[in-house]
Amino acid sequence: MNCLASLMVCVTAIAVAGSAGAADIDWTKADQAIGKKGADQAGGVRKFSFPRSDLKVTGAHAPAQGLAARSAREPARVVFVCEHGSVKSLIATVYFNRSAQERGLLYRAVARGTAPEPVVPGPVQEGLRADGFDVSKFKPQLFKASDVDEASLVVSFDQDIGKVVGGRARHLRWDNLPGADYARVRDAIVRHVDALVDELARSASP
Repeated sequence: MNCLASLMVCVTAIAVAGSAGAADIDWTKADQAIGKKGADQAGGVRKFSFPRSDLKVTGAHAPAQGLAARSAREPARVVFVCEHGSVKSLIATVYFNRSAQERGLLYRAVARGTAPEPVVPGPVQEGLRADGFDVSKFKPQLFKASDVDEASLVVSFDQDIGKVVGGRARHLRWDNLPGADYARVRDAIVRHVDALVDELARSASP
């Protein structure tokens, strides 16, 4: 429903002692100046109404527009998926989020596992702590179809999740990375993460 606003312009004549009454005021010049004839009001006031068609408030659309504005500011989600959700996907997630934040990119990554472990392995916790990341309170989570619904990009490590993704999001496969020790795994993942962040930064540039 469109709302109609009226702009009220009031012109008041102040009678000086000994002058004519309000009913005797000649409003001709005021009407000519404004471009339309006004209506006399009590107390020597003349009212001019101007309907405005430029003010349109649609009740059903206003909340949706506000929601769209908020959604536009939310980071796009990247989902990293490995088997246990606590090693490769976690390493990729923390390095990606730090790099995206440093580059000012509106992306946020999460780690998921197809068969998540209850906790992050000790060597991985220690390695990430030495790199400046505290994951002591991180709890690995199961990869679900709903994760894809909210994702703009899914990256998998040696996991057959193509049917789950089902073309609903872009899917990258980072398979066959070295896994002998933390440092080798981290270095290989970081190279991939750096290349991905560079790509996203280029696509975000005007």
